[in-house]
Amino acid sequence: MNHQALIIGASSESLYAISIAQKRGYTVTAFDGNPDAPGLTYADNAYVTDIKNPQNIINKINFKPDFILPVPIGRYLISSGAINDHFGLKGISQCAANICTDKYLFHSVLSKNSLRFGVCHLIEAGCDKSDIGINSYKLPFILKPRYGSGSRNVYIVNSISQWNDLQNSIFPSSEDYIIESVFEGDEYGVDGAVFNGKLHITLLRKKILTQPPFRQCVGYFSLPTDQYSKLYDYAAKHLQNIALIIGMDNCLFHCDFIWNGSGMDIIEISPRPSGHNLHNLFTPLATGVSMIDAYIDCMENKNSYICPKHISNMLIGYFDFENCFINHIPTKEEFPVKLKESIIEYQCLMKSGYIKTAENGHALMKRGFYIIKGNSFRDLIQKRNLLKSFFT
Repeated sequence: MNHQALIIGASSESLYAISIAQKRGYTVTAFDGNPDAPGLTYADNAYVTDIKNPQNIINKINFKPDFILPVPIGRYLISSGAINDHFGLKGISQCAANICTDKYLFHSVLSKNSLRFGVCHLIEAGCDKSDIGINSYKLPFILKPRYGSGSRNVYIVNSISQWNDLQNSIFPSSEDYIIESVFEGDEYGVDGAVFNGKLHITLLRKKILTQPPFRQCVGYFSLPTDQYSKLYDYAAKHLQNIALIIGMDNCLFHCDFIWNGSGMDIIEISPRPSGHNLHNLFTPLATGVSMIDAYIDCMENKNSYICPKHISNMLIGYFDFENCFINHIPTKEEFPVKLKESIIEYQCLMKSGYIKTAENGHALMKRGFYIIKGNSFRDLIQKRNLLKSFFT
């Protein structure tokens, strides 16, 4: 019997899922609107088509797929949900995908159920800046697009003058924006899954963020469960309630939240794996868990190994140099032996020259990354600083 899996959105971040599915005997058919999408080359069958309309995909296949492989994708996750609904497949529904990819709807649904607090105002496309009153919003606040991912066009507004500058440069806009409250506390990321109604956390990650206004994530620390058991337990219970309200089931997910020491404020949750070399590299290295394998096990009605027995102290870092001229970029061989032995991955894609501020995740990812193992949180910070010191 020929087993079939679909990929919707065949970027470079789909290659990991494609390779695992193929090793497990699945024929993978990929769809993307970009003819140069790398996943189209690696898949067994490939179609260049507009994936924002799920009917375009349905029209090109003459079989019922076993499942859709989960990959990092933004708004068009709703197409995966629509195809799951159409074929009656296990996986995220179109309704749940729509709630998660629409930031304004997401806030409205969770706020109604007392699972998200603060305010969230909608600025509709075409709205003139004169119609947006500063007096309606408490500073500081966050301005970001209603749809989209990768921290695209996300700003923390701290002053009226900054707000005036942003209004002049952004509005009127061709897309909807939202203004929402700034939550106080430390920011974390989550990798996990919801299988048969039960939420599981694979890894909690503590973020390293740049300063406002862009607040880009430039690194993550893995958090061992034995040291952060209370946070793992709290997050699992809170996110279980959110998954139930949204209707998330039989899917991988990633999530961002703020922890203020006694409670958590949810930033977003998305029923698909994390990008930025997290689900495909960092999380498996830190936990020993292949989330794609666990997902396929769920689709095959097998027991899924999704919760690790041990989590190692690791750091994934992105190159956060900004507004400077880089004269020298070191190779891995230039690092001291002890540091070199701690570096699991090192891929620097930058070139000598002037480096601007990375205003979004896409720009940051083009610079490369590194993964370091360590004995503790403090040890990882020291090794990160040492690695960066070799750049001139």
